[in-house]
Amino acid sequence: MYIATQNNGKYRYVYLKSTYRENGKVKSKIIKNLGRYDELEKKDPDFLQKLKDKYEAPKVQATLDKENELNKLIASLNDDTTENLQNDLSSNAAPSLCYGIEPIRALWKNDLDLLRFFDYLQKQYSKCEFSISDAVLYLTGYKLVNPSSIYSAFEMKHSFFASPASGLELHDFYRTLDFLSSYKEQIIKYLNKRIDKITNRTYSMVFYDVTNVYFETSLSDEEKDYLDKYMYPEVVSDVDAYLSAKQYPNLESLKDKNILKKYHDLLLLNGFSPDTLFREDGKLRIESLPEELYQEIRSIIYLRMRGLSKEHRYDLPLISIALIIDDKGFPVDYEIYSGNTSEFVSMKPSIEKIKAKYNVKNTVVVADRGLNSTENLKMLLDNGYGFIVAQKVSNLPADIKELMLDNEGYFALKDIPFEKYRYRVIDNYKKINLKNKNSVDCKLIISYSNERYERDIRQLESDRLKAIEAINKSTNITRNRRAWGSLVEVKDSDGGKAVAFNLEQYEKRKALCGYSAIVYHKAPSDDMSDISNEDISQSYHHLVKIEECFRILKNNICLRPMYVYSGPHVRGYVMICYLALICYRLLEYKLSQANTPLSIKAISTALYNARISPFKINDKLMFLHTAVYEDLNSAKGNSTDEEGGNILNINKIMLATGLTPLYKLNTTTNLNSLLKRKCQLKDMLSEDLINKL
Repeated sequence: MYIATQNNGKYRYVYLKSTYRENGKVKSKIIKNLGRYDELEKKDPDFLQKLKDKYEAPKVQATLDKENELNKLIASLNDDTTENLQNDLSSNAAPSLCYGIEPIRALWKNDLDLLRFFDYLQKQYSKCEFSISDAVLYLTGYKLVNPSSIYSAFEMKHSFFASPASGLELHDFYRTLDFLSSYKEQIIKYLNKRIDKITNRTYSMVFYDVTNVYFETSLSDEEKDYLDKYMYPEVVSDVDAYLSAKQYPNLESLKDKNILKKYHDLLLLNGFSPDTLFREDGKLRIESLPEELYQEIRSIIYLRMRGLSKEHRYDLPLISIALIIDDKGFPVDYEIYSGNTSEFVSMKPSIEKIKAKYNVKNTVVVADRGLNSTENLKMLLDNGYGFIVAQKVSNLPADIKELMLDNEGYFALKDIPFEKYRYRVIDNYKKINLKNKNSVDCKLIISYSNERYERDIRQLESDRLKAIEAINKSTNITRNRRAWGSLVEVKDSDGGKAVAFNLEQYEKRKALCGYSAIVYHKAPSDDMSDISNEDISQSYHHLVKIEECFRILKNNICLRPMYVYSGPHVRGYVMICYLALICYRLLEYKLSQANTPLSIKAISTALYNARISPFKINDKLMFLHTAVYEDLNSAKGNSTDEEGGNILNINKIMLATGLTPLYKLNTTTNLNSLLKRKCQLKDMLSEDLINKL
């Protein structure tokens, strides 16, 4: 409050006023009218100063007191002299600790119940003396907060508040990967039970796709002669099957020298090297196998192999990952294959494993066109699954293309104009493999989208410009000409210099712009209801969910590049990334349920920026809660809820996971209360960090 004078008519009055803020502006209001200035002055010439001393002096004194308190606080924090400070520049700043793993811990404990589950697995199957549960929680949380390598996670373990990994060594992390590799099936089966309960999952529709990731090494496992020991039993099984087909004894029998001697010449005749068939430890020597058999099993015995890279990293070895997710975007399971395994080949064992493990019935599998073959479609039907799979329109028969380009017979979707989106259905479509004449009866749904047309035209124009540039420069074109290369005519059919623009091919591609197709068949055993044609025409768009999962794995979780190399470590590392993906999806789900939805990027940024800085005041440990305020230039500020109040994204995450947002200034006691922890000081901070405070 303050004293102010103001003219009102012919008299001057004295007022007691106070200030307040409204819509960012400072305003004042009258608390009391103290009287006319002339009358007050007549009674006491010093009245104005006395009023100021009465009402304004306490405020001034309070300000001085605060300044004195602040000076004392600064003195207590900076108790070193300038000379000491110059001698030690290693501890003149408060450390910044990330508490972004705390919401993940809440999910881990309350929703997924993984703390108890990993403790149970460790007690039953492992002799590790460290806590595997803490190691897995930390490695998973680190992938959400600051995704990078296992070594980086070890180096940064003390940069987290109450770090689960504070007492762990680097070799403990790698032993954790071994453990995850060994018990993958039990972990995923348990996770699915928990997610089924949380989301009421039905498995009526699942999405399947394959990607590959590269390693930061120049040599493949085959070039290093590094065998995947994890797959050795499968190799033995395949070799035994080969021997049985030749009517030879199995490998175990051939270890008997008398039996091996009996079949020695026959084995030699059929490409075996019987004298070096086994190593000293009794293991099979791979190089002693016939070339025919070796080519069959090389994708089994070697994991990191060169193959058809989806990111065009043909210079580096790869692994392939087949992923299955549900209609909400939650992962269901995954399989890992050698980098040179075709995605056509990997679909059959992946689906059969899912069927054996979960006994899922009456399910429709949605997949991209890269997996569309008559063999795969027939395999799905044989396993009791329906399918919705993309079909390349350029590969459709001529009569179907003619129907596709005719607007007659198309239907519009509800509330969407015909010219923007339309679809047509061909009920009795027969998909035929032209090589072996195998066929599958199904339904073909063709759709046209104006949005897709604009995208296809942009791509076609880009290809046209590249083709013209190649012609102008007489560029050599390879035999396998796709994309812009298909628009170029060359001197000879085997490839050569680009000489002319292929206008006919250009017009063919232009005519197909905007069109897409899918093939559909309901689950054979589903006698209930069929999916409507309208729903089928839109269902394939949900495949974006699995594409998004791969983007999250690669970009937000940094699944690639990989720096681990042994089979168990590779499999364990993929499991860590898989667990991180589940945590992302679960955070998304809970935030949506709380009506505070956030994108994956917003979640990742919020967890990374969740920081507290510990410091001491008169030997009492305090924690200053800090934040990075983004979007300050926007009208809404950092993040706005539906009621218009600003809420930090980390606070949304805390509330959605059952935790309480931190205060600006926190003690060890209220941190435990807000985070629902029971940490002692030694658990919150490392000893070295405490000594720097």
